[in-house]
Amino acid sequence: MKKISCLLTMLVVCSSIFAMDVSLGVKGDIGMNTFTQEVNVKGSGISMTTDLDTNFIFSGRIGVVAGFQINDLFAIEPEVMFNLRNGAKFDMSEDDYKVESIMTYKTLELPVMFKAKFNVGNGKLAVGIGPQFNLLIGDIHEKTTVTYDGESVTETDAYSAEDNCMKTFSMGLAIGAEYGIELGAGTLVVGGRLAFDLTNMLDEDAFKKDYENLEGITVEATMQQIQFFPSIAYMIKL
Repeated sequence: MKKISCLLTMLVVCSSIFAMDVSLGVKGDIGMNTFTQEVNVKGSGISMTTDLDTNFIFSGRIGVVAGFQINDLFAIEPEVMFNLRNGAKFDMSEDDYKVESIMTYKTLELPVMFKAKFNVGNGKLAVGIGPQFNLLIGDIHEKTTVTYDGESVTETDAYSAEDNCMKTFSMGLAIGAEYGIELGAGTLVVGGRLAFDLTNMLDEDAFKKDYENLEGITVEATMQQIQFFPSIAYMIKL
């Protein structure tokens, strides 16, 4: 229901401003993804917090964007973006032992940006903020390379979000800035954006089942996505 409600909200917002200046465009990003993960274990004299050490991986997004100009200053711009390679990289090493693991998955991302635009030079500078809704698509893929004493072994695996105690829906916040200049029949827009989750990507109930046989132990776990994307778009006014 949460997914449907969010999508309906987007449609209502967009349809309510159909009479305003409207533009459509295509957009592409090349950027970086990672996520944070924290596990807290408490009970029976135990209090332990573990933070998973993750690194960014390179990714790319392609999609479409619609622009609804409210007045000379404010605009609302919903997007539908397909993230080709979301996820993160994990590294662990000790003496001659090293483990490198890359977890990747695809997501459909739906940002709705509320922007303020200012005349700067020959174009417009825009700053924006808005919610981003993320839908995990397909399986999660993991590639792990273990190196010991100079020799490496690599294994690959694929599993569902449910098998990894992950939700298929998350919601976050996106913040960005961009600069647009008229080019040909439309406007060329170059910018950058930071997005991060506000909700937990992990299904805590499913995660806790792994510890349900440990009497007196409580487990709390969080996993949140972080993204940074330089972007380029081309918009045409209808």
